[in-house]
Amino acid sequence: MKYNPLRKYHRDMSATLMLLILLVVQGCTGLPVQNLPDNLNLDRVAASEAGTPFKPDPGGERIALDDNGLVLLELDTNRTAQLSPDSPVALAWSPSGSKLAAAFPANENSTLRIFGTEGNITAQNSADGTISDLAWVTDDILIFLVISLKNYSFGSTYRTSLWRWETNGTPALIEEKNVTIKPHTVKIMGAQLYKTAKLSISPLGDEILYTTLHDPPVIEPYLKILLRHLETGAEKEVAQVDPATGGAYLLHEDMILYSNGINEVKLLTPWTGDEIYNWQTAGRKLAVSPSGQYLLADGQLFDDTMNITNFSPGVDGYFTASGHLFIRHRNLLYRLSGLGIKKSRPLTPEIQRNLLEIRKWRSTGLINNQEFLLQQKRILEQ
Repeated sequence: MKYNPLRKYHRDMSATLMLLILLVVQGCTGLPVQNLPDNLNLDRVAASEAGTPFKPDPGGERIALDDNGLVLLELDTNRTAQLSPDSPVALAWSPSGSKLAAAFPANENSTLRIFGTEGNITAQNSADGTISDLAWVTDDILIFLVISLKNYSFGSTYRTSLWRWETNGTPALIEEKNVTIKPHTVKIMGAQLYKTAKLSISPLGDEILYTTLHDPPVIEPYLKILLRHLETGAEKEVAQVDPATGGAYLLHEDMILYSNGINEVKLLTPWTGDEIYNWQTAGRKLAVSPSGQYLLADGQLFDDTMNITNFSPGVDGYFTASGHLFIRHRNLLYRLSGLGIKKSRPLTPEIQRNLLEIRKWRSTGLINNQEFLLQQKRILEQ
């Protein structure tokens, strides 16, 4: 879908009124939610300053966050350990939860460190620019995005570089994109320029979804959402969205969820362009559970398409594989428990290998999507 910068921002007045009522009630109670279903529990777990990164581990038992440096908090014991006196700009746990990747600013560059289970540094590297986002493919392979900006009289060169790091070796450049952005855009977006690029890894670890900034001369800046196959390098554009988007996610069954940053969150299949569902909200704050079952969009919590409760519209959220939702409201972190988890059938190594092969064929056009679906059906029926 093309981003239309001339589109007017239509507002649903009844929805706005409900949000105002919710904010008033929350102001009285101090909690980020008005009515919580009986099967859900919300517990305050830590203080966390707005705008700083936080990331719970896959089991929902530990949180890495910024508290005058990188701190690891164990929720059961409430014990904390400082991993670094430096404040991180991006965090990511490996799939097993055995490693934590953290990016730190270093003048105009970045330092990337991998911490082990004991809090020790197991690997370290540097990047020329600001690391905007991190995502693990496996427990040993990390993908990261780096942003750099060079200013000139006519404008600025904005570089987005995508890197792959096997943590026992040296990072390798996957892709680099350079665009010119207007001085006005640099002034208006400021530090947000270094936070727009985001990453999402497919459940099978073979594809990524990432964003790049574009700033044509006569229209407003926008983000391209790109789907890339890591092995073949084949890319396709999924959408163009406002820079205020809350992100884009790769889900099971080849589905992509993203927000346009203005008035809708979409679930679609990128290979056909078919829209599966559309939530009428800007999606400036967006999180989705690993299974795709739960969505937190601008404080609204959905189970599939059903709204089950509402938090403050400005809460930050993160779902874990264990079924927990962590939210941040007014510099406090909360853990929501009680969400059910849909478990899918685990894939055998042979089925996974076969699926990865036909996904590779599809990415290069060797087979079309209809042929892919037929072959996928045969493989899964084995």
